[in-house]
Amino acid sequence: MQLIAAEDTRITGILLEHFAIKTPMMSLQKYNESQRCQQILQRIQSGQDIALVCDAGTPNISDPGAYLIQFLRQNSISIIPIPGPTSIAALLSISGILANTFYFGGFFPRTESAYQLNMPTWRTLQCPLVFFESAKRIKRSLGWLYRDYPALQVCIGKELTKPYEQVFVGPLHEIMSQKEWAFTLKGEFSIIINDLNPTRDCGKTQEWLNQFTDLGLTLGQSLAIGKKLDIPKNMIKTHYYSGGDSHD
Repeated sequence: MQLIAAEDTRITGILLEHFAIKTPMMSLQKYNESQRCQQILQRIQSGQDIALVCDAGTPNISDPGAYLIQFLRQNSISIIPIPGPTSIAALLSISGILANTFYFGGFFPRTESAYQLNMPTWRTLQCPLVFFESAKRIKRSLGWLYRDYPALQVCIGKELTKPYEQVFVGPLHEIMSQKEWAFTLKGEFSIIINDLNPTRDCGKTQEWLNQFTDLGLTLGQSLAIGKKLDIPKNMIKTHYYSGGDSHD
């Protein structure tokens, strides 16, 4: 490898120094990505191998890379993926929320009007909703959700895969009341929302779920009853796979 195109050469430089890697670097940020494309293409066409890396995630998932890769593919350049960290998969894997299907919405809406506009669609999805959020907006965004759905089941990750990682799981009203939630709001956040039905009494729903397993109902039987009670399939499956008996 003759060159590393890095989102932030300072961050990547720490990793390279740790492993005594001397490969030269070039910055590739969203501000200069389009300008770097021709230069990188020429290097590859001259026979060089170039790696594209980002700070603590995966290229093209709210990080630079899409424009460059599209440009290189248009010029018949082979792209080889190497699996790397992404807070989406990391948080889902430890959330305890069944995620055979999920919706990734990118960054949470910046304005309350956009939040209200998206809400009807989100409520129809009946699967976990995953969002990124910035430190500057996290309390405001959670405030909108807390106002409308205080019993909402969520999983919130701060600085995942980094030294100061923190994870909060449970009803939103409990998380917002925790002392730990008063930490300095810095870094990057990911949010998983498990259910957005505004009419559902979460306590009553949990009672129904407990009754399903106490009565020895199969997962199929519980899903059929849950459909009539307007309980999302994802909530029932999560209950069976994480806390209830594993029935077929």
